[in-house]
Amino acid sequence: YGQEIKDLPANKRPVNTVFQQYALFPHMTVLQNIGFGLKMLGKSKSEMIDRSKKMLELVRLTQFGDRRPSQLSGGQQQRVALARALAPSPKVLLLDEPLSALDLKLRQAMRVELKQIQEETGITFVFVTHDQEEALTMSDRIAVMSNGELQQIGSAQEIYEQPRNQFVAGFIGETNLFDVIIEDIQEGQAICRIGDICISCIVTGSAVKGSTRQISIRPERLSFTSSPEDGQITGVVERLTYLGTDTQYLVQLNDGTKITVRSQNARESGLNVRSGERIGLKLEKGGARLLMS
Repeated sequence: YGQEIKDLPANKRPVNTVFQQYALFPHMTVLQNIGFGLKMLGKSKSEMIDRSKKMLELVRLTQFGDRRPSQLSGGQQQRVALARALAPSPKVLLLDEPLSALDLKLRQAMRVELKQIQEETGITFVFVTHDQEEALTMSDRIAVMSNGELQQIGSAQEIYEQPRNQFVAGFIGETNLFDVIIEDIQEGQAICRIGDICISCIVTGSAVKGSTRQISIRPERLSFTSSPEDGQITGVVERLTYLGTDTQYLVQLNDGTKITVRSQNARESGLNVRSGERIGLKLEKGGARLLMS
């Protein structure tokens, strides 16, 4: 579906770009920067000014129209670049890592603003990023690429919960990856062996009994049991890292394999795990996924 435009000259395509470094014209005012594309399209001066002012309102910079780019903050420059790209009303807007030059707090705020602007304008945004959190929080659909090849496409939840292969599982979110031997296959579930334990895994693609594949287990899919004897998996806590909202634990299993566990720091949890302590772990149902080779 859609319209084929590969044979259209670049200047005739209804596509605009927001560059990583914004590429604003330093000798022009904010209003002139925004109206530049309209001027190149041959729009009248009055139409150009009206449209540029509407774009300033959209990006909440109405009072900055007469300033130069050098007089703006990084976040304000980013919004001017966005307004300039939106002014000619493109059908598709390509954003090439537009938030990478901003600090964390501003980047988080701009994610919300970009999403709101996209919803207000209805223009398709193609957002290029290496930041997995940006991809998960901003996207309706995510395409994961590696070496120029499309690895998987789907919603944020599909990509995170149902990764097709090792690259997708490792790139989107934190995960534990293990080589396992498939002991048995029962009703869409593979019984897989890691060292001296067996766990049930959701099968992705085909699976052959006796073959070796990789599984993915997200750290939050594991929880501590009240005693080591109650756990499906047992090991020793090697290191713990406090991260504010949660704590990350590095656990060494009986066979020497290391696994990462994340647990929320809720006051009522009563969890008091220490480094060097022997613990038991429970894997939630559907928490392990057999990946395609």
